[in-house]
Parts: sequence; C-alpha cells; structure tokens
Amino acid sequence: MLTARLILIGKLVLLLFLSQQGFAATVEFSATAIQTFPQGQSKVAKMNVGSDGVRREYTHNQRIVVEIYRPSQGMQYLVLPQQKIYEVAKSESVDTGLGKSRPKSTNPCTGQKGESCKLLGKEKINGRMADKWEVRRLVQGKALKALIWVDVNRGQALRQFFPDGSSVELVQTGSEQIGNRNTEKWVIQVTRPDGHTEKTFQWYDPEIGIIIKEVMPGGFIRELKDIKLGKQAEHIFQVPSDYKKVQSAMPAN
Repeated sequence: MLTARLILIGKLVLLLFLSQQGFAATVEFSATAIQTFPQGQSKVAKMNVGSDGVRREYTHNQRIVVEIYRPSQGMQYLVLPQQKIYEVAKSESVDTGLGKSRPKSTNPCTGQKGESCKLLGKEKINGRMADKWEVRRLVQGKALKALIWVDVNRGQALRQFFPDGSSVELVQTGSEQIGNRNTEKWVIQVTRPDGHTEKTFQWYDPEIGIIIKEVMPGGFIRELKDIKLGKQAEHIFQVPSDYKKVQSAMPAN
C-alpha cells in the first residue's frame, strides 16, 4: 500500500534527525530535509519541529503531501491539501524530545523486554566518559551477552560488542561548519564478524541537539538545510477543520 510506504519513508527520515544515537531535538526549528541517492536522484521536504509536533511537506506524483506527527497523541496524519482529505494512523515512536525532560539513566535495557543489564563501571571511550554495561538476553535457553558503553552526558552508545563478534564504535573526529551551523563530526564504524568494516559519517548540531547530516556507505546522504530556529506555529500541526477524513488518502498509482 502506497500510504504505508510513504509513512515508512517519512518515519525513517524523522528517526534519523530526531532520535538516532540517543540525540533528540532541544529547540523548535524549521528546515529543508533532503535525501540524495547514489544515482543522483534526490527527495526534498519542508520540515517543522515543534514542542508536540513534527510536520513534513513534499510533492509525490504531482500531489502535495503533508505528514503530521503528534507524539503526545500517539497519532500521525497523512494530509492531501489539494483534495482537502486526510488519513489517520497510529504513530510510530517519533519523539521530538521537546516538552519533557529526557531520562537521566544510561541503562540500555530501559524500555526493553527480555533483557537484563548490569553496570560494570565507568570508562573513558575516546575521551568521553561512559557507563559500561553488560546486556544479557536468553535465546532458546542460551544466555547471550553483549557489552555496551553509553555516554553519560548524551546517552548514545559509544561502543558495542556483540556475541557474534561484530562491533560498533562511535568516534568524534573534529568540528565542521555545515551551512551556517557549527557541528561536531562523528564516524560510526561497524565491524562484521568476518572483519569487514563500513563507516557512516554524521554531523551533530549541539545547539539543536540532533544530527543534521549523514553520509552512509554507498553514497546515500540525508541532511537538513536552511535551518531556522524559532517557535513553530501550532496550527501547522493541525488538520484544517474543513478537511474530510478518509480510510486511505493516497491512491495506489
């Protein structure tokens, strides 16, 4: 179903900018979200992040499409302004990080079922203080253990060792200016059990509190441009009262 595919794409973009590696937005802003594919094609969307709403607006098959996420309601809305219709769905966990305090615990088992975590102590990982955790999970009666080092200040995993021999490491490599934004440049190195490694590069904006650019293996790029900080109007996160609710807002073509 096209509607589901569109919402999935939107969800992935939102998760990139709002919650990846434990980061979450700390101020309201508007921006242009761009996805660039290795073949050169790109997708562009207008993006607004408010205290209890995220809005994306883009064009699909010559139709204007608006996606509105309301975390406090647990709902998402797919709106077609030209047709004045909309569809409602249960929202995936897309959290702006605004409007409530972030958890202080670094425990990676928080909110997870079937896992237990044991704090082993504190260590410095590439100059950053981290809590070292042992994560235990039973799989078919066998206990599998992983080690995770979580940054005590930001809550993201800096290093992870998994039972199959794979690992993930997150390292800050410096500072760079992206557009008019001052950012921290990070590299995520993923090592597979066979020793093969892949790197993803991320640029984190500490003032906003999110990743504003990511370059992945193969050349796929996601980024925010034209970022403007400021209070977002509440009405842009609401469906106009004269729009009609339908079962499926998007046709199959």
